[in-house]
Amino acid sequence: MRYKILTCIVLTFGLLGLGTQDTPLTEVLNAHRKSVGHDQLDKLYGIEAKGVFSLGPAAIPVVARWHQGRLRVEYDYGENKKAISVYTLDNSWKTTPWSPSKVDVVEGRELTDLREMAQVSGLLCNLDRLGYVASLPGPPQENTVLVDPLNGDAYRVVLNAANKRVDRVERDKYIAGKYQTINTIYKNYTEHGGFWFAREWVQQIGGKTVLSWKFDEIRTKVKMDENLFEKP
Repeated sequence: MRYKILTCIVLTFGLLGLGTQDTPLTEVLNAHRKSVGHDQLDKLYGIEAKGVFSLGPAAIPVVARWHQGRLRVEYDYGENKKAISVYTLDNSWKTTPWSPSKVDVVEGRELTDLREMAQVSGLLCNLDRLGYVASLPGPPQENTVLVDPLNGDAYRVVLNAANKRVDRVERDKYIAGKYQTINTIYKNYTEHGGFWFAREWVQQIGGKTVLSWKFDEIRTKVKMDENLFEKP
């Protein structure tokens, strides 16, 4: 596995020197975009989805709002305890249920996760903004491409062979002295105004679910208040 990671990094730097040359990642990205109807998004903003964020035994009601690359997620912990996470291109912030008046900067892995979610259907919707590049340590499996964001993790993006939508993203990460695979599974796609939205996002480590998002109600062409995305 260490050899694979090293190979990913070496080939990644090689690909960075190729300029705009087409890569398998571009092919995967284009296939996914076409399948989900990504070109319809501009006609559907804003998008509002209501559902549940589950973390271990906790099930937290959420409302997520997308508008032109920005995202706001509101969490309801009950007993009038709420939290907010907001992603914008230049100013991402959050509050917590324990200190609702304190505004913190979102950074690190939390920022990466929020950025991916801001792309509406996850990792693949706008990789150029996320800074991922493709690296192939060997012949790629069918409908699979390795991605290495130069953070020591190796990614495999797997498309459904039938509909060319993302089925899952596998991330090999060094945890507690060994490499473990973290799976992010996208499922239950439903169509909304020509765009296919994954209603369920499930993250698993070692085959066990650690967190999930499940959206039961999705609305499009929702008028958004610009102040929702502004830092207080």
